[in-house]
Amino acid sequence: MPIVDFNTAEPWAGHRIWRWQITRRIRQKIAESGVRSPDPQKSGLADWNGVPAIHVGFHRYMVMRDNRVHRATKLPKNLNIAAGDRVLLMGDVYGWTAEALAEAVPGATFVSVDATPLTQARASQTETAYLQSQIAAAGVTGATAAMVVAEIDDGLPRARRTVVDEDAANQGSRNRIRNELGGAPTHSLTMGMFNFLFDSEAVDISARLHDMNPGMVGHIINPFNKPAHGKAEPEPALNWKHISGGQARDTMIADRDSNTRPLDAEPGIEARSWKALLPDDWIVPHTSYSAHF
Repeated sequence: MPIVDFNTAEPWAGHRIWRWQITRRIRQKIAESGVRSPDPQKSGLADWNGVPAIHVGFHRYMVMRDNRVHRATKLPKNLNIAAGDRVLLMGDVYGWTAEALAEAVPGATFVSVDATPLTQARASQTETAYLQSQIAAAGVTGATAAMVVAEIDDGLPRARRTVVDEDAANQGSRNRIRNELGGAPTHSLTMGMFNFLFDSEAVDISARLHDMNPGMVGHIINPFNKPAHGKAEPEPALNWKHISGGQARDTMIADRDSNTRPLDAEPGIEARSWKALLPDDWIVPHTSYSAHF
C-alpha cells in the first residue's frame, strides 16, 4: 500500500503538491470584473485588490501549461530523446506528458501507462463540474465564474491519448507494454510517483522497468528541500529524499495534533537520497529535468 492512495478522489483535488492558484492573467480579468473577496486578508492577494484566491488541484489546464513550457522543452534534451525512440511513461495519469512530448519530438513513440482504477475511470470524463465547484467555493459566481471556466476548461475529456491499463507487474503486462511501444523501450520513466511510495515499492517499480531491457530507467521526482526553520512537514509523511549524496535531513513531520517526529524515524523511508536507493537509475528532479546518473 503506498503512502498516498490515488485511487481515492481527495489527493487529486487537494494534495498540497498540486494546489495551484489561477494564473495571474485570469486573476487580472477577475479584478476587472469587479469581483472582490469578502475577506481580502484571507485571500492573500492584497496586491490584487482582494481578488478571491481560486485554488485548483491536478487538472489539465495548469499541468499542460507546465508540460509544454518545461517538460517538453527540457526532457528531450536532457534525456537524449529523439525521433525513433520508444519512451514509456509510467504514472502519466491522463497522458498529458506524452501529449506534450509528442508535440515536441515528432517521430518518437510515447506510451503512457497507469493501472489505477480511478485514473482509468476518469480519463474519459470532463473536469467541468470539479472546476465549477472550486470557482464557486472561492466566491466567484455568475458571468465572472463562466469567464473563468471558459479560460481553463474546453469541456473535452481529460485524456486525449490512450493511457494503457498496465502496471508491468508481471511478464504478460510487460510484453503488452512492449507491443504498444513497438519494441523494448529506449527510455522508461516514472512520472512523479516515488514521493508517494515507500522505499520498497520504489525499488519494486524500478525492477519491473529494468526487466523490460530498456536503454535507461529514470524517475522524475520532487526533490527534498530543507524547509524554513521551525516549519514542519504535515502528514502524510511523503518520501522526501535528496537527489544524490548523503546530506543531513532534519525535517520534522507534524501530525494533526501538532506533535512532531523526525522524518528519519518514518518506517519504510530509510534512504536519504534517491541515488543511494536506486544506484542504477537516472534521477530527474522535476524542477530542472537535469538527470543525475
